[in-house]
Amino acid sequence: MIGQLKLSDGGHLYLKRDKFSKMTGKGGFSWPFYRFKIKEKLKTAIENNYGDSSSGSLLSSLLLGTAAKNHLSREFNRFGLSHLLAISGFHFGLLSMLICAILGRFCPYRWIPYLSILLLTLYTLILEPNPSALRAFVTFLHGQLGLLLGRSSTSLNRLGVALIITLLINPAFSTHLGFQFSFAITASILIFFRPIDELLQHLSSQFKEKEIIQLSLFDKHALLLLQIFRKLIALTLSVQVTALPLTLFWFGKFPVLSLLYNLFFPPLISLSVLIFFAALLFPPLHQINHLFIQGLLRTLQIPATKDLFIETDLVGPVVIFSYFAFLIMLGMWLQEKQLKQSLLEYY
Repeated sequence: MIGQLKLSDGGHLYLKRDKFSKMTGKGGFSWPFYRFKIKEKLKTAIENNYGDSSSGSLLSSLLLGTAAKNHLSREFNRFGLSHLLAISGFHFGLLSMLICAILGRFCPYRWIPYLSILLLTLYTLILEPNPSALRAFVTFLHGQLGLLLGRSSTSLNRLGVALIITLLINPAFSTHLGFQFSFAITASILIFFRPIDELLQHLSSQFKEKEIIQLSLFDKHALLLLQIFRKLIALTLSVQVTALPLTLFWFGKFPVLSLLYNLFFPPLISLSVLIFFAALLFPPLHQINHLFIQGLLRTLQIPATKDLFIETDLVGPVVIFSYFAFLIMLGMWLQEKQLKQSLLEYY
């Protein structure tokens, strides 16, 4: 950002920004300026398909990392959904699949990994350099390079590499809330989702293969929906293993309704992104997507009097440090246990 330091009447310094037309200098080049212009054009192109509505603002925020409208940001924060507005690994995974599917029709197979890396690198350069976007990109890049070199690595290893590279790029990210929540929640999902899912599976009714075959078509679909719901619960609980204490540490309160909204909102928002990409080939789907997103946003219109919070000031630095130290040891034990199980199943 370019500007001049000014002294306010109250004796405080503030930065008065110059116009964007001056950011490039005389005959110079400024990538932040061109990145801003590119994002504005892409944002306008997205929002033109949805009119002046919250749907376009939400989609541009999901796809480009631009700031959502104020009322959207407030509502998402209120229900513990603000993480959805950050560029995440889902975005890179989805874009990677779409790019590979499209390139597979026009390019030789051996070119696809290189071209997908190139295109997603350009996409990352357009985004703001924030921790969640860097984490997602480095994790994707590590995975793609591993495929090209014939080397496999675990998701935790890729996350660790992303952590180191992100801090090397900007050590100040360590104090960024987005950095702490992004890496902690991702690690929590990778470590605790499978054990929690197995525990829920053990607690619920289990059907043998022969019993499933004998079920009616309706019962099979009902069983499938119950399994999906179980996995959504496991995912939500694995996220809250780290999200709940971090939220209490930084904000002193935790919205209880976020436990409910995080069950259904993330997958449905992901579906709206998929519909958006499908609408690029079949434009009438934009109107359907608009109605779908508006329906989702209406579920956030709950009176503030219905809000319920867990509030405490007991989660201080000592408590949060001790808790995460315990989680690290528990995670190491779970990973070792899963490795032994995998070896036993292999042999």
